[in-house]
Amino acid sequence: KNCVLQHGDGKDYDISLLVTEIHMYEDIEQLGVTGYLQIVDNINLIRNGLILGEELLWMKFETAGATEAGAANFAVDYGPDNDAPLYIHKIEEITSPQTLQGTTTQSVLEYRLHFCSTEMITNDRIRISKSYQGTISEIVKEVMEKDLGVTKKPVTITDTIDMHHYVVPNMRPFDFILSLAERARCPTYIGVDGPQPAMADNLFKGQH
Repeated sequence: KNCVLQHGDGKDYDISLLVTEIHMYEDIEQLGVTGYLQIVDNINLIRNGLILGEELLWMKFETAGATEAGAANFAVDYGPDNDAPLYIHKIEEITSPQTLQGTTTQSVLEYRLHFCSTEMITNDRIRISKSYQGTISEIVKEVMEKDLGVTKKPVTITDTIDMHHYVVPNMRPFDFILSLAERARCPTYIGVDGPQPAMADNLFKGQH
């Protein structure tokens, strides 16, 4: 549907016509999504300095014909309307295609633009050194919304019981959140939010 690189404030470049493949990976046990775009570049984005590896990527795609079939809700939407961009973090496998004569052409480049969720970059760049007090669900919410800044995406966190006090010694936010999971206890009368049915006792599930 569209694919736009944001290079600095107000510098948007529509690369939809350059994208030949989209590869996206998501794992319920991993933080965020990753993937890459296969690019056939005939306008020299790299040589003109427009791709440095720190751009935001706005992208929306769907199975061909999905909109006409009334299934538009199944589109993968990281577009500006959702205010949820991806992050370009690596350029890989830059090659020049061969001509029919067996030589390489300098007017076209092929390469992969690797992207990931912005939270993965934030989580890698910052460390938490502070104290928290409250229930684990309250602490997780504070880490997600204040420390990681995930305020524009829906966050669902199951309420937990028991008060805790933690002093965090220079940890990545999601490493700290994962360390809390084993200690979290939910009220026995509610289920754990998530795609699978589960008894709530001694279980904890957060979605991001």
